[in-house]
Amino acid sequence: MSFAKDGFMPGEMVQMIIEVDNSQCSANVKTISISVTNSVTMRSQGHSTSVPRTFFTKTINGLNAGESLVVLSLLFRRIKPSAINFRCL
Repeated sequence: MSFAKDGFMPGEMVQMIIEVDNSQCSANVKTISISVTNSVTMRSQGHSTSVPRTFFTKTINGLNAGESLVVLSLLFRRIKPSAINFRCL
């Protein structure tokens, strides 16, 4: 998986490119699940906590055994930024 560029502004369309190569396998891939998750880790005085956040999820059809390279483009838009609630340790 890759993105068309490294950074995006809030509300900007994001192009995600997924490449799946099942040409050397004998098993079918029924579905492909995609998610974009950001994890913020905060550290202070020997303690740490992580706040994971999933921004996008989607399930798409898979491909059969022996099929060659498949390239998919998906577009999504993050509608509004939201604040992360911080918790003091």
